[in-house]
Amino acid sequence: EADNTFHRIIIESCSNSQMLAIWDSLGIQLQIIATLGETSMPLQKIYDLHPPLIDSLDSYKREDINRDLRKHYSTLKKYWIRSNNNA
Repeated sequence: EADNTFHRIIIESCSNSQMLAIWDSLGIQLQIIATLGETSMPLQKIYDLHPPLIDSLDSYKREDINRDLRKHYSTLKKYWIRSNNNA
């Protein structure tokens, strides 16, 4: 729940009502994805992905935000692929 709230706040800060509506419509799917993520990647590693992303969001530098978002999702994807291959 806290994770979903955290990500919703980030989306709200973008002032994009369509993106926020999409986020809100995902509901239970987000909880399922979060659960899958927690089982495939240690919680501390998930946490460690966020401070650089928050720093880049605070900087308002589009290039930094883009780089850190790509790194964030690329890292998550590697864990999910590895987890699926081991299942």
